[in-house]
Amino acid sequence: MCPNFLYTWQSSILFLVAGTVMGSVGGGGALLALPVFLLVLHVPMELAVPATTAVVGVAALSGAWDAWTQKRLDLSIVWRFAIPGMVAAALGAFLSPKIPTQILHWSFFGIVVIAGTRLLLPRGNVPHDPSARPSTARLGFAGAGTGALMGLFGVGGGFLAVPALVLRGGLAATVAIPVSLATMALNAASSLAVQIPSGNFRWTFVVPALVAVLVGMEIGGNVSRRLSERTLERVLGVLLLGVATWLVWGHFRS
Repeated sequence: MCPNFLYTWQSSILFLVAGTVMGSVGGGGALLALPVFLLVLHVPMELAVPATTAVVGVAALSGAWDAWTQKRLDLSIVWRFAIPGMVAAALGAFLSPKIPTQILHWSFFGIVVIAGTRLLLPRGNVPHDPSARPSTARLGFAGAGTGALMGLFGVGGGFLAVPALVLRGGLAATVAIPVSLATMALNAASSLAVQIPSGNFRWTFVVPALVAVLVGMEIGGNVSRRLSERTLERVLGVLLLGVATWLVWGHFRS
């Protein structure tokens, strides 16, 4: 353990994995960050959420920029999805410190299980239409929900952005992933605007985790181009259920 920065070799490996998954399936990898802070580094929830928000936000901004330069990011979808999310993220960040830790923990667990299960359920044989454009109302509703969870958990809105865009918005995973990254970056900025003045933000927690996540995202970006859309969705679903199991194990072990 470094005397100035908070990390261990185990946390560095797990943040590297989180970045790899984040680079390949968008917001999905972000969900690993909060459990690493809580279960590996033993950071209290009130400090773990702002640290997670910063790590996920900066990493998502990097991924979104890459998608923009490669013309894979549809800004017309981003703004309709992200603006309601930014408002909700600020509200969630304001409420998060006022909610008991146990309620936050089990709420996070329930959301992870539901999202993971839905992504693994059969969809039928109707393919996604790459030119489909969901309604503004559906995008706004889904964006507000994911933004609120970003404010509450630091990653909640992030990892649910892809499921929301795919399941509720009707987008293909290849379209949803860049949108999710841009949305996560904007929601994180809104959330941090509330969290940093609260005094719970620690940049010494953020720097080591962010370095590992960014390296992982470079690896994940290459992986994503070799997998089909449905495979990416299934990977995310399995990952969500795996993290849910980890959360239960960590809770009762402690």
